[in-house]
Amino acid sequence: PGQPSNNDPKYRRKFSSFFKSLVIELDRELYGPDNHLVEWHRTPTTAETDGFQVKRRGDSNVRCTVLLMLDHQPPEYKLDPRLARILALPSGSRSQIFYALWTYIKTHK
Repeated sequence: PGQPSNNDPKYRRKFSSFFKSLVIELDRELYGPDNHLVEWHRTPTTAETDGFQVKRRGDSNVRCTVLLMLDHQPPEYKLDPRLARILALPSGSRSQIFYALWTYIKTHK
């Protein structure tokens, strides 16, 4: 009885569940303008996985950039610096932003 353990495999989230998308940018000069990006984007039917495997042509080391876009739940928004300064909130969920705005309005009638 009690709460399930985070270590219980039945309740552990898979690695891909933390991301909306993944982009790997390979050297454009080696792979050309149409083949230098490897992309994965979550869809409603995406099966979760514990990792990603990328294969490419060639056997030499290649510089790459890996971009991981987090899947914030709930979605998180970055505020314009001027509004962030007024609300003392650089980013937040919709409800956090509206609460901070409402609090500011009530305080500064």
